[in-house]
Amino acid sequence: MPFRTLQLGIDAIQAGSAHEGARLIRIALKHDELPADMKAIALMWLAETEANPTGKRNYYTQAVAADPNNADARARLMRLMSPGSVTAPAQQAAATAQPAAPQAGRSINLAEHVASVVGGARGAGSGFFVSQDGLIATTRRVAGAKERLTVDLHDGRQLIGLVVRAYPELDLTLIQIDAAPPFLMPIVPEPRVADEAALYAFHYTGEAVRGSQRPTRRVLAVHWIPTTIKQLKDEGGGPLIDERGMLAGMITKNTSQTSEYYYALSIQAIRACVENYQAALASGTRRSYCPACGASSIAGGQGYFYCETCGGTLPAAMHISRYPIPQAAVLYETSTTRCTKCASAAGIYQSKCLRCGQGQY
Repeated sequence: MPFRTLQLGIDAIQAGSAHEGARLIRIALKHDELPADMKAIALMWLAETEANPTGKRNYYTQAVAADPNNADARARLMRLMSPGSVTAPAQQAAATAQPAAPQAGRSINLAEHVASVVGGARGAGSGFFVSQDGLIATTRRVAGAKERLTVDLHDGRQLIGLVVRAYPELDLTLIQIDAAPPFLMPIVPEPRVADEAALYAFHYTGEAVRGSQRPTRRVLAVHWIPTTIKQLKDEGGGPLIDERGMLAGMITKNTSQTSEYYYALSIQAIRACVENYQAALASGTRRSYCPACGASSIAGGQGYFYCETCGGTLPAAMHISRYPIPQAAVLYETSTTRCTKCASAAGIYQSKCLRCGQGQY
């Protein structure tokens, strides 16, 4: 598998074996099934093994050509083409600030818990660990409908993150990486943040934006925290910390129609989603991620073509011939209207069949 070969190559480079790592990455790049975003990541790692500035620039140029949406590749190419030297990812990470949480009862190094999430449609965002087995939370805005993202850790490691679950209604995405924090950040014990309590929205570099809880007359769902923060260092997804150094939630770029202030998602809501995902995983039922709606699809885990939650075509079935599978019918809601194209009774939405996507006449 090219993904495994690519990861082995990255691991070798991080372990100091640049020659072996470059060899493995070149092998991975020969596989046509390697997606464009992964090709860009592979080429960026090859650039880190290249001492010659011209060779390094060529790799970054190829990375941008492979994935024009990779803001990190574009930024590194621009730095290389501008006066001055290029700073390697590991050097950049080592140079970032590592602040302790404000007035923390337990001294914690936030840099160990916060990551950069790269590869989404809107640019880089932040994320943070929400489980000891390597789950990172960020926003759906940051992740978009991507299935894989690049996650940069404070120690210079650049890992492939697999999107495993999303909750679009909460602007939350969970990403699985092969790494773990030393421990999880302590979370606030209270069910809600007190009015006008001081809050800090952290960016993956360690920079923080200070704000507070914003009292409002607007009727809000309990999982939203109104803040006085209206500017962030990136696209959001970083942890929201109170003055005790406790995790209160995740800052987002959600606003109301009448205010420019950002809302945060409470840590209690995030924890509930993490537990929901982990319970589904522990059930033993095979599932696959549906990037269209963020669900863990049982249909996808069974090799069927369509997500039972939203009706969208699952990634593995996107470029193959699809046909009715009678045993899959139990997973889908049916209607009395059958598709005139594929005979499915899954239902019609906006004059198109939820199974085959073809219009009805």
